[in-house]
Amino acid sequence: MATTIEKLADWMTELELEQVPQRVIDKCKLQLLSTLAAVNGGHATRPARALREIILSTRANGRSTVFPGGDKTSPTVAVVANAAASMALDYDDYLFMGHTGHSAVLASLAFAEERGLGGADLLRAQVVANELGGRLGAAVIVGPQNGQLWTHIHCLASAAAAACLLRLERVPAAHALALALYQPPLAMWPGFMGPDSKLLSASFPARDGLLAARAASWGLSGPLNILDHPLGFATHFAHQFLPGMLGGLGRVWVSDTLSYKTHPGCAYLSSAVEALAELADSFASENGRPLEPADVSRLVVRTNLLAVQMERLGSTLAPDELRPIRVNFSLPYSL
Repeated sequence: MATTIEKLADWMTELELEQVPQRVIDKCKLQLLSTLAAVNGGHATRPARALREIILSTRANGRSTVFPGGDKTSPTVAVVANAAASMALDYDDYLFMGHTGHSAVLASLAFAEERGLGGADLLRAQVVANELGGRLGAAVIVGPQNGQLWTHIHCLASAAAAACLLRLERVPAAHALALALYQPPLAMWPGFMGPDSKLLSASFPARDGLLAARAASWGLSGPLNILDHPLGFATHFAHQFLPGMLGGLGRVWVSDTLSYKTHPGCAYLSSAVEALAELADSFASENGRPLEPADVSRLVVRTNLLAVQMERLGSTLAPDELRPIRVNFSLPYSL
């Protein structure tokens, strides 16, 4: 009987772009643009600049691009620099369930560039990475982590993308996925809600996924039962693992749920920020001038439990440590 990993590999190796609904392809094209815009927005931040310089100091020759400067290097170096920048201002896209663009787009793009492949191959890899990464996030929704803290999805998504671009057959593709999940990262909340370490959340996992696919292409094997074994992945990453979330491939497309941010910050901020923007526009229209801070006596925000929890988790920094990451996870500071 095939393991879960083998079933995922069966689907991804058999999928051709012509089988993907046009609406999904259109969504993924927007995701590519959104992710590159997030890289462009975040690349100038201090921690993104630092990580770019650090990783470029290890560079190997290659054809993959570090955006927006245009440095050429290996895929594993490029994806670290680019994913750090795309994470910097929390401008990333998201789907059911995860923030897959950091790996689905940036790992696919880096590896496609390295191999001289075109847009069709890139999109096929991106779709596969989204579908597998999103499903893995959904499978562990009842667990200790949430959202961008599901950093392990980038290992799987990146490995899947590279396996597609290498055109690995079923067996090595399965081992690429298994190797990617053999030692998945477990990010901790204190390192995400405030410090610069947040920028590493997707960078290193995406890099490691690329390496896993390369290793499988050379014949290295991984634990094909990693998602089924009682001492495997599920035991450590979910209070209640939901294996059914990994099904429905080719029938249900989680890429249909892709959403893109028009404002930097956690998605739980978006409705309040957009509401304030509408109020500011109304004020300017009625008064013939922009809304100024002195015009505001107080702000009342009605929100949900998740936004309240976000605010609580994000309040660990001292008031004088007002960094972009702190603003990205705070309703008061964002408004």
